Amino acid sequence: MTGRTSAASSPSTKRYLLDRRVRRYGSGRLLLGGEPARLFRLSGRGAIALDRLITTGEAPAGEMPAGEMPDDEARDDETVVLVQRLVRAGVLHPLPDPGTRPSLLEITVVVPVRDPPASFGALLSALRRSGAREVVVVDDGSADGGAASAAAAEREGAKVIGRLTSGGPASARNAASPTSTLVAYLDADTVLDEADPGEWLRRCAAHFADESLAIVAPRIASTPSGAGAGKRAGPEPWIEAYEELESPLDLGRHPGLVGKGRRLSYVPAAGLVARMAALDEVGGFDDALRFGEDVDLLRRLESAGWLVRYEPASVVGHRPRPDLASFARQRVAYGSAAAPIERRHPGTVAPYVGTPASTLSGAALIAWWLWRRRARQAARVALVVATIGTVFPVRSLARRLGQAECPHPVRLASELSVRSTLWGTAGLLAALRRAWWPLALAGCVVKRTRRATFVLLATAVAAGHGPPAIRGALRETAPSSGIARLWHHLMLGVVDDASYGAGVLLGCWRERSGRALAGQVKRAPKDPPAD
Repeated sequence: MTGRTSAASSPSTKRYLLDRRVRRYGSGRLLLGGEPARLFRLSGRGAIALDRLITTGEAPAGEMPAGEMPDDEARDDETVVLVQRLVRAGVLHPLPDPGTRPSLLEITVVVPVRDPPASFGALLSALRRSGAREVVVVDDGSADGGAASAAAAEREGAKVIGRLTSGGPASARNAASPTSTLVAYLDADTVLDEADPGEWLRRCAAHFADESLAIVAPRIASTPSGAGAGKRAGPEPWIEAYEELESPLDLGRHPGLVGKGRRLSYVPAAGLVARMAALDEVGGFDDALRFGEDVDLLRRLESAGWLVRYEPASVVGHRPRPDLASFARQRVAYGSAAAPIERRHPGTVAPYVGTPASTLSGAALIAWWLWRRRARQAARVALVVATIGTVFPVRSLARRLGQAECPHPVRLASELSVRSTLWGTAGLLAALRRAWWPLALAGCVVKRTRRATFVLLATAVAAGHGPPAIRGALRETAPSSGIARLWHHLMLGVVDDASYGAGVLLGCWRERSGRALAGQVKRAPKDPPAD
């Protein structure tokens, strides 16, 4: 990344948010966290610098330990290096100063559309009031020849690019060819805040003072499709309730860098703000991809050395699918992108990733759950294996933590090992209910394994969708409504998983490759987790 400065070196970034998963020990001089998790050892000066950056947003001025006060220039350089490292590791998240946000006159908004929804005119109206430099509508082969898109764009002063045949969203976005410094992409069924439709743009644009950033993505929150439209029939209310809690586009309320091996492996192209120079460097979106074009773009940017950030303080609404059939088709389409992405970027879409110990322990726990009543001897063996897989890594991890002067290394190592086992179990269950369920159903053919297969799939569904289903049910005032919402949520979860898994198999068949179904079992780094 020669020639690109980092977020830490930008004078406009003065405050930082400590990642919620990071723990501090030893008077703040030891940090445990990041992606992947590791232990950072700070000097006394570094710990003070960190305290000031995450509280007042200022670098330390005169509170250095005796004998460690460098001159101002060296102090600033060392602080910059420290923050660069912690930001890239996922320990710190920058909070740009709102007063230094770039002007919206630097941003072109591109909206690809095919057969515009009823809310399309409202979106263009909001974009006109946002203050963006230009709004470009790319009609991607609508059935009416683009007449509706052109009429809505003309009313709101937007530029229109018409295409006679549909080339897909990736091709439509590339067709806009904006000349501004930044470009924002929005899907046609997104919704902006009526009170301040430009706020999401300003929040995202503020991050681009960091010259290493290629993309900043807002949070895509599900918005009721019938807001203000009265009562609706069919499954829509339950779909909206489900999407509110489990939309695949909503990545949650916690910020972070995006990339392979991180907590956030992708951001959806339903809403993005990008640096045109970065897109030009990697050739923009891949026109050949109908789905998964956003993941492919992120991987190419990552390979070129660019960074991508998720900023949930910036929020864009998104309309859920109107009925069960379109809901299922959307999930099938998402799943079908896994195999093409895996072919282009191996190891990107593995349905499961874990260490040997966490995988062994997780699989043994699942086996114990299945056999604990019908095959008690086998269940005891599985429980012993799960225990060994959990306890075995503790000694090595405790030694490494002790070498890093971490307090209570055995206790902390035990806690981390137990968490690893639980993560391995949850990961295997998630892979089973999402990508592997068609293969798991083969167990239903054999009478002896039929019951165990159904129990296993039911357990996976309950583990994945049970907590959000319960949260949704508790919001209802009447018990009967709560039970109905719980039931509908779980059933939609099954449709969601089954459709996605069917899409993965469809993509594998088209690509003539099953690599998108393969999990990854990788050893943890052998080097001591200290810096």
